[in-house]
Amino acid sequence: MRNNTYVEKRRNIFCVWADYIKKEKNAINTIGALARKSMRMEVFTRVRLVARENFLDAKANKIMNNFARMFKANIVNHAFSRWRTNSYTHLVTKMCTKQEELEYTRHHQTEDSSNM
Repeated sequence: MRNNTYVEKRRNIFCVWADYIKKEKNAINTIGALARKSMRMEVFTRVRLVARENFLDAKANKIMNNFARMFKANIVNHAFSRWRTNSYTHLVTKMCTKQEELEYTRHHQTEDSSNM
């Protein structure tokens, strides 16, 4: 409104009230926009944190599974190696006993043949 023009009292009250309502409406809209933006940012932050937590959980599970697999493989490899060593020593001892039996048998056969 212009400052130099006469405005009727009721009209002036209405204009002042309309200006006040516009300012209140703008303030409420601004506060609402800030609140929505803040809520959006909070939601995105929470989504990001949950995604990061899921990623870290998956990574920890993968590392744990790989460690367990390597541990089992090491145990199986060690057990197979021990079995191979034990079976080799068992085989060598059997061969030695058979060789001793063969020598004993040969010796007795030569003795028996010489006694005949």
